[in-house]
Amino acid sequence: MTRKHSSPSHPVRKSYADLKSKNFGPDKLTFSGNVTVERLLGHHGVPYKDIKANGGTIYRVGYRASAALMKDGHVDARVALTNVLNSSFIALDFQHGIQFLPIETKIADKFVKETGGMYWLSARQ
Repeated sequence: MTRKHSSPSHPVRKSYADLKSKNFGPDKLTFSGNVTVERLLGHHGVPYKDIKANGGTIYRVGYRASAALMKDGHVDARVALTNVLNSSFIALDFQHGIQFLPIETKIADKFVKETGGMYWLSARQ
């Protein structure tokens, strides 16, 4: 996940738990990105139901739309199951303070064991 650097209006998010009440763009409902991020967030203790219960929103949109929503501040976290050089990552690279949140090794290992693969997540604080 990527996030913005700290400022008075945007404190640094140090963990996935800090994103519990935020807005996410995990991908379209029927796409693998949605299923993947739901599982990974759940492993980090942030299931979709908690995001919604804490006032967050799950936006069911694709790469281009989630990057646009992140740029204009409507999405706090986004996912792209793609390579790092994807154009949506490049577009966000020019936004001040965007950075990645890591996937904990134990969670990545569990995920790989369950699914046979590991995916990158991006987020904005």
